Amino acid sequence: MKKILAWALGLLALGATSGAQSVTGNFAHLYDVDSSSLTYCVMTGQNGDPFGAPRPGSGLIETASGAGSTTVTEFTTDALPFADLAVGDTLIIPKDNSAIPTTQTVVIVAKASGASITVSSAVDLDGAAGHAFTWMKQTCGTAITNGWVTVSGMSTVAMTVQFDQGDIDGLRVRWECKASGIGAQPVIVYPGETSDCGLGGTLSTDRCNFTPAGVTSRLTVLVENNPFAQCRVGLAYASTDALDTTTDLEQVTATVTKVK
Repeated sequence: MKKILAWALGLLALGATSGAQSVTGNFAHLYDVDSSSLTYCVMTGQNGDPFGAPRPGSGLIETASGAGSTTVTEFTTDALPFADLAVGDTLIIPKDNSAIPTTQTVVIVAKASGASITVSSAVDLDGAAGHAFTWMKQTCGTAITNGWVTVSGMSTVAMTVQFDQGDIDGLRVRWECKASGIGAQPVIVYPGETSDCGLGGTLSTDRCNFTPAGVTSRLTVLVENNPFAQCRVGLAYASTDALDTTTDLEQVTATVTKVK
């Protein structure tokens, strides 16, 4: 029997059972919600795999000398390390001189050229040798073909959405899956007719509405005894998005964990 559960704040211990194997990927990372139509995203690493390792960067990068900056440029002239990247893609950059290995993870919010981008928060990439990076591709769309992640053969699927920043009048979210049979179409796995949508959410017909951004606007939908082949998450704003600058820029992150 299939069970659909919702967990506020997305606090789950998936894979804790002896012998269970879990893997996590992203539908979206710091996504800027710019439409009232449901948009479906998926992030992919090497070989177009949502659960694969990040893609290797094609060159070295840097920021201006001194303090951190949101402007990141090529280190070697004409290397064009950002030629294949686009707004919405995520950069993962090892942090230098750290006693514990850490990374700086940022999203491209503007692209001037293959040699220069603007990222979601300041990074410090000063130094004489340049900095290597890896990255994840984010692809979004409104079509029935967009945003799907394969979950077939998994016993449990958990899909978490976080609305962390932005000035939209409400984040609308819908969780969908579909079976593997011929002609299978998406079904709404959450919300249902009487769903409460968690601490900061309210039911709005066939989707959950979250406002304001913050810890109460986070929800995990858990599918147990999973019968589905693929799942996705739709994101939209209720009706308005006044600005897209600094703290008014939406940051919505959506992850998927599957347990075998």
